Amino acid sequence: MRENNCAWIAAILFPVLMLLLFANALIFDGQTHRALLAPDAVEPTLQLLDYFRGDAPVPAIFNAQEQAHLADVKNVVNALQYGSYVLFVVFLALLWFADQRKAIAYGFFILLFLVVLLAVLPFDSVFDAVHRALFAEGTWIFPSDSTLIQLYPFSFFQNFFKEIVIKTLVFSAALALTEIRSSARQYPQAAQDAQ
Repeated sequence: MRENNCAWIAAILFPVLMLLLFANALIFDGQTHRALLAPDAVEPTLQLLDYFRGDAPVPAIFNAQEQAHLADVKNVVNALQYGSYVLFVVFLALLWFADQRKAIAYGFFILLFLVVLLAVLPFDSVFDAVHRALFAEGTWIFPSDSTLIQLYPFSFFQNFFKEIVIKTLVFSAALALTEIRSSARQYPQAAQDAQ
């Protein structure tokens, strides 16, 4: 019974963990930003990533209100990083007591369900909901001519989110397929051993 409960809890955590891990990886991936941004936005973004890492000041091209929001973003990025590490440790601990194949296979199907659900929802609604949950009211809304909006238009966030989802799905599908194949090889052997 405990093994089954651990498998289900791990399966529920699996899609959240996978999305967080790939979000954390892509946030600091310069190649991803170069592919998604206009050429003039790349250098300020690389400086901004150094700021998020804690290695540099916030780029001076942003005004005071934008810098305040970027400080909030830095805090969120750091919290998501630490949260993903904690979640990863919890997930591994659950796998220790669970049927690993079941946890990962079920987790992948839960991930598929979430992706379909997100695909049905308008991205702007999801974007607004996330910002309302993570930031104080009004601190993340800027005029269309602001530096932040010029460098990071709505389409950038849409495409960035797609990159996270696609990479998460590909990796998770490969992981689930490996576990399913491993299970398929083990069950015939178990049937032969029983005879």
